Amino acid sequence: MGASPGGGTGTLDPIKLLKQHYPYLVLAAILGALIGGGSFVALRFLAPKYVASVTYEIGPKYGSVDQTTPDAEGRDDFERFVGTQTARMASELILMKAVNRPEVKRTKWAQQFIRNGTLQTPEAVSELQRTLVARAVPQTQLMELRFGWRIPSEAATIVSGVDQAYMDDLRDLTARRTVERRSALSAQSDRQGDNIRRLQVERDTLLSESSIETQRERDSTLLLRAQALTGRLVENTEAKASLESQLERYEEQVEAGDTIVYPDDLRLAAMQGPLVSRLDVELANLEANDRSLALRGYGEMHPQRRAIRAEIESRQQQRDQELQNVMRDLFNGQIETLSKELGALERQRVEAETELNEVKRERADLLRVLNAVQSLSDQIERAETVRDDTLRQIGNLDAIRGTQLAERVRVIEAARTPTRLAFPRLELFVPAGVLLMSGLVGGLIFLREMLDQRVRGPSDVSLIPKLRVVGVLPEASEDPTKVKAAETAFRDNPTGVLAESYRQLRTPVSKRMAQAGHRSLLVLPGMPRSGGTSVSANLALCCAAADERVLLIDANFRKPGVHAVFDLDAEPGLGEVLTGSHEAADVIKTGEGGVDVLPAGGRASRALPERLAGTSMRELLATLGEKYDRIIVDGPPAIISGDGEVLANQCDAVLLVVRANSEKRGLVARLRNRFEESSAEFLGVALNAVRPSAGGYFKRNIRAQHAYREDES
Repeated sequence: MGASPGGGTGTLDPIKLLKQHYPYLVLAAILGALIGGGSFVALRFLAPKYVASVTYEIGPKYGSVDQTTPDAEGRDDFERFVGTQTARMASELILMKAVNRPEVKRTKWAQQFIRNGTLQTPEAVSELQRTLVARAVPQTQLMELRFGWRIPSEAATIVSGVDQAYMDDLRDLTARRTVERRSALSAQSDRQGDNIRRLQVERDTLLSESSIETQRERDSTLLLRAQALTGRLVENTEAKASLESQLERYEEQVEAGDTIVYPDDLRLAAMQGPLVSRLDVELANLEANDRSLALRGYGEMHPQRRAIRAEIESRQQQRDQELQNVMRDLFNGQIETLSKELGALERQRVEAETELNEVKRERADLLRVLNAVQSLSDQIERAETVRDDTLRQIGNLDAIRGTQLAERVRVIEAARTPTRLAFPRLELFVPAGVLLMSGLVGGLIFLREMLDQRVRGPSDVSLIPKLRVVGVLPEASEDPTKVKAAETAFRDNPTGVLAESYRQLRTPVSKRMAQAGHRSLLVLPGMPRSGGTSVSANLALCCAAADERVLLIDANFRKPGVHAVFDLDAEPGLGEVLTGSHEAADVIKTGEGGVDVLPAGGRASRALPERLAGTSMRELLATLGEKYDRIIVDGPPAIISGDGEVLANQCDAVLLVVRANSEKRGLVARLRNRFEESSAEFLGVALNAVRPSAGGYFKRNIRAQHAYREDES
C-alpha cells in the first residue's frame, strides 16, 4: 500500500497502521453497531416488509405431450426450461390475470391502484413486475415465486393469486397442445394406412404371377446344379494344372537339346518292344557261345572269341540305338497325348462355365422376384408397426389430456402467511453499520496518512518497512527544566528530560557498535535544521560522561557548527589535516564535558569536499580509532549534499537524524535505501524535536520523568 520507498509518498505498512489507530476503529465499530441498530428499529415501524413464497418442483422432461416415459435431460436444457417458466410467471399476461382475481382486488395493495372506483390494471401489473421475484433455486430442481409487502396476509394472498394464474395457464397450454397433437397424429395414421394398402397390392400382384413355393423349389434345384458345376470346374482346374506342369517339363527337355531323362515306365515299355527283345535274345546267345569257348579252353586272344566279342559289341550298340529310338518315339507320342488331353479339359471347362453362368443368371432372376416379395412384406410389417405406435400415441393423448406440462411443474410448498420480517433484519443492519463506519474511519485514516506524509512521531517512522527508531528526542521547549541551548542540553541540564532521552539513545547505539566492533559513527541529518549537530554534540557529551574517550569530528564542510557549540576556533581543523598542512594531534582541541573536538577547518581547506572520499580520511579515522573509544562524525544534511554518502563509506556506522513534523516518510525511505547500500552499518533513525500531543503517552512520559527527577532531588 502506498508508493515505493523511492517514491515521494513512502510505503505504508497496513498492519502497523492498524495497530497505531485501532482505538479509533473500535470506536467506529461501536458507533456503526448503534447506527445499524437504530436504523433497524426505525425501519421496522416505518417500512416493514414480509415475504411470502410458493415453491415448485420441476419433474422430468417429456419429448412430446404424448410421451409416458421421460427423456434424458442435460443441465442446459433444464436451465432453459426453468428460465422459460420464471419468465412466464412474471409475464404481463399472467400478472394481469392475477391482479384481476377477486381476492387480490380486495387487498390494500390493490387499493392503491384504484382510481374512480376502477382498478388501474397496467399500473398494478407494472408494480408487480417490479417487486415480484421468480427464480430458480441454485443447484436444485426447484423454482421459487416470492412477493414482499408490509401486510403479511396480503403478501400471501397476492403470491397465491399469481401462482393460481400461472398454473391455470399451464393447464390451458397443455390442453391446446394436446388437441393439436391429436389432429396431427390422426392425419398421420390415415396416411400410414394408405401406404400399407398400396404395398399389399404390389406384393399380391407379384405372388399372382407365380407360386412362391414353386419359385423356392426351383431356386433349390438351381443351387444344387451350381454347386455341382462348381465342383467339376475345380476338378478340371486341378487336372489341367497337373497335365500342364508335366507337359511343360517334357517340352523344356526337348528344347534344351540335352540328354532326355525318360520316365521309368516309358523305358520299361520300350525294352518290351519286339525289336529290342529280339536283339536282347541275340546278345544272350552270343554271350553263351563266348562262355562255352572259354570253358573249352580258348583264351581271350583266340580268333573265335575275339570275333564273338566284336559281334556282341556291335549287337549291343545296335540294341542301345534301337532302345533310344523307341523311347524317343514313345516320348513324343506321350507329349502329343498330353496336348490332346489338355485340349479336351479346356473344352470341358468352357462348357461347364457356360452352363454355370446360365444357372446363375436364371437364379438371379428368381431371387429378384423372391427379394421383391420379401421387401414388400418387410415394408408392410414396418408400416403396420409405425401405425400401431401412432394409434398408441393417440390413446395416450386421450388418457393424459391436459395434464402433462402441469404435472412437470408441481407445487410442493403453497403460499403461507409469513411471520418473520424480511426487511429490516437486525443481523444484517448491525454488521452493515459496523462495516460502513469502520470502513469510513479506516478510509479517512488511510487518506490522512497518504496525504500527510510528515513524520510526527515514532509510529509514523514505524510505518516505513525495515526502518528502526533508535531514539526519540523531545522538543527542547517541552523539557520542564527549561533548556537554554539544545546543542548542549546534556551538559547544561544533565537531569533534564532531554538529557535522559540522549542517555536512552546512547544505550542501543553503544551496544550495537560494541557488538560489531565499530569505532566511528556518522551522525547525519536528513534536512537542514534537522538537528544533526545537536544530536552529535549531546551524544558525544553523553558518551564522555560514561567514561568513554570521545572525539567529535565536524565533517560538515558546507556549514560547520561544532566549533561554535563548544566555543572553539574553526581552524585549523579537518580540512587542514586532509590537505596535509597539519597533523591531527596538533589541531584536536578539548572542549567542555571531556569531549575532544576536531573542527571543520578554514574555508580554503574546505573548498574541496571531495577530500572526504580520499584515503587520507580513511587512514585518519583508522589512526584515531586506536586512540578513542568513540569517534562521532557530524555530517552535512543528506538531502542537499552527496558528502553524507561519501562519509558513510568511510565510517563504521550511520545514524540518521529526522526532525519531527518537518521531514516526510518518502524522504526517510529514500535515505534509508541509500545508506543501506553503503559500507557502513545503518543503525536506524533518531527522531528529533518530537512534540507530544495533548494527553498523549509521550507527554505523560515526559511529565513522569521530570517528576521522578524532582523526587530524587
